Amino acid sequence: MNHDELKELYRLDELLHPEGKPWEWWDRKATFNWVSMFQEPSWYEDVQYHRKPTAPNWDEELSPREVAECDELPIGYEVAGDDGYVAILFCGAEIWNQDYGWLYEQKADNDILNHFKKRREQALATYGNTRDNPLSKRQQQAAEDIASTDPKEQSAQQKAQHCLLPPLFLKQVTAVLEHGAEKYGPYNWRESDGIQQDVYISATFRHLIAIMEGQRLDPDSGQPHWAHIAATSAIMIDAYKHGKLKR
Repeated sequence: MNHDELKELYRLDELLHPEGKPWEWWDRKATFNWVSMFQEPSWYEDVQYHRKPTAPNWDEELSPREVAECDELPIGYEVAGDDGYVAILFCGAEIWNQDYGWLYEQKADNDILNHFKKRREQALATYGNTRDNPLSKRQQQAAEDIASTDPKEQSAQQKAQHCLLPPLFLKQVTAVLEHGAEKYGPYNWRESDGIQQDVYISATFRHLIAIMEGQRLDPDSGQPHWAHIAATSAIMIDAYKHGKLKR
């Protein structure tokens, strides 16, 4: 891609990133190495940028942000969601949600995807072109919040960025761990002689099977099965570190 095409793609990411941090999907070349970006790019010709392979493919994917903010859909479609969960329904059946994307073999529903592509084109026609644009102000403020000339903060930005963990992930995994703490006690896996790895592997497979069978939430905890799998992984990592994980 040439310079202008990269800028246009970044503007689309800026429009659709759920948390207003599109630079998370980009790398910049600092000296001789490619490094993750921690603020908006400065579009000078002598600075190189490229989009990470893990960034969303907007030709096939939707952003939870654009779905949540959509106030008009084609006939038969509707947006549903609560407590941060967003989904698209067609004739009452869920066809897309923010956790899994498209819920059937055909990767994208052309009618609804084309509808959102047109909305993006209309938004990009004016997006960021005026100082009064509230979205443009929000992106600018987000960049200012993390930009700093403090050497200590600049050094910190090169270390592990724990802020990249999605807040919803932390919230749901914490809820699962709290549920376990109520039943068995906090950090119960560190007690006695330790835990059996196979027991937790089996639990992970039970949650995976439930997901494959179409069940989203664990009936006991009320939290997503994916959150249970993540919590199980966290427990095994901690148990291994403390010498409590046994085969």
